[in-house]
Amino acid sequence: FNQQIATLYAQMGRAREMMLHTERHLAERPNDPVALRMMIENSIRSGQAERATSQVLTPYVERLIAATPGDPGAAQFAVQVYLTVKDYDRAQTALSNFEVAAAGIPEAAEFITAVQGAIAAGRAEATPAPVKGGDEKAPEKDAPKEKQNDQDA
Repeated sequence: FNQQIATLYAQMGRAREMMLHTERHLAERPNDPVALRMMIENSIRSGQAERATSQVLTPYVERLIAATPGDPGAAQFAVQVYLTVKDYDRAQTALSNFEVAAAGIPEAAEFITAVQGAIAAGRAEATPAPVKGGDEKAPEKDAPKEKQNDQDA
């Protein structure tokens, strides 16, 4: 795998060529951690973040983790990927894996705390706010106003 060629394609804004080059390599060496990481990063960086859902990225992330068992760097990368695509459930699972891989690394606690906050904030942002008054049903915007008009007349 010529990482320099793939990097050059990416730097030139030729994401498609970079991905084709990397995919050809992954067809021969499906668990190459450098190539897997490049595919994931390029999918997100190339403006495809909206389309780079966790469904698209998860197979690459899972292969990366399988290729680098116990590597805290790969586990941390997985957490960051899932946070980027706002898949908080997978980010939480990846964070648990990171905690195991990073056991004994003092700096890991700060990362774990920050990610837990980001997951909580992301979930809160994704959850609709409750209707004022608790269980009351929100008034419908397009509800007919005929009865009001009849009563006013």
